[in-house]
Amino acid sequence: MTHNEVYAYTAGLLDGEGSFLIARSPTFFAARVTIVMTDRRPIDWLQEHFPGNNHSNTARNPDHAEQYLWGISNKVQLAKFIPLVLPYLQVKKIQAELVWQFCRQFPLKRKCKMTDEDRRIGEMYYKIGALLNSKGAGSQELKARIVTAITGGQGA
Repeated sequence: MTHNEVYAYTAGLLDGEGSFLIARSPTFFAARVTIVMTDRRPIDWLQEHFPGNNHSNTARNPDHAEQYLWGISNKVQLAKFIPLVLPYLQVKKIQAELVWQFCRQFPLKRKCKMTDEDRRIGEMYYKIGALLNSKGAGSQELKARIVTAITGGQGA
């Protein structure tokens, strides 16, 4: 596979089985990208091609399959990874752009002291990310409005 084919395949996995998240705690905001699948082979393949971690989760329900997870939570690694797959993303492009922007604005590790302004901006990123990842009635219209506001009407 060429580098571009690797990035395109990875983007397809992200569009179908992945997520781009900004999480919060009382003392910090964190970003991560994850892919969760019941087939271990793509997870092992991702680990061979990109930094990050993988592990498995045993299903609590005996009728459910074991799940395998690959992800990156290091903001410096995320800031390098996202631009590689961004041109190939279709479904989750705006979420990826938001997480990428967040990582570039807040490249520091969790333990660093946050100012009130950092908290305000981090909360804004968190809330926009939550809206972009929401499901249910009306969420597609809301996502379209967010995309229009962020991109100035240029689309994702």
